[in-house]
Amino acid sequence: MPVVRLYHNPRCIESQEALARQRERGVEPELINYSELPPNRAELEGLSA
Repeated sequence: MPVVRLYHNPRCIESQEALARQRERGVEPELINYSELPPNRAELEGLSA
């Protein structure tokens, strides 16, 4: 199964809901707190590709 990464902000209700939906499906995503560790330019370009 591929790794699911969730750029997550624990203070954001939409982010909390996205995490809850993944867990309901049995997926435990790799959480990346973007407010503590923002993606760099290369990561953003990779995500948008």
